[in-house]
Amino acid sequence: MNLKIKKMTEQEIIELGFEQRYISKEESGDKNDYWYYTYEIGDLCLITSSNDESGKKMWTVSLFDYSEVVFKDAEPVRDLIVILEKHCKPCTQ
Repeated sequence: MNLKIKKMTEQEIIELGFEQRYISKEESGDKNDYWYYTYEIGDLCLITSSNDESGKKMWTVSLFDYSEVVFKDAEPVRDLIVILEKHCKPCTQ
């Protein structure tokens, strides 16, 4: 099976409702500022790759502290958010 996976853009991440986390070079000790995005559902956190890793069209999303599952397309991330929010106790009370 050869599935065509569309590369995720930063704009799609923003449209999904992720929040930007900006890290200055002074704070990180790196040469440049950078940013990434997070989306919290209860005590679960979805986290993106950072802008310096992703470029314009190569963003990925994974579960925080569990990098083995990586999403490269916005559509399954959208589906995952809907499923998790529907079944998250704090989200539905």
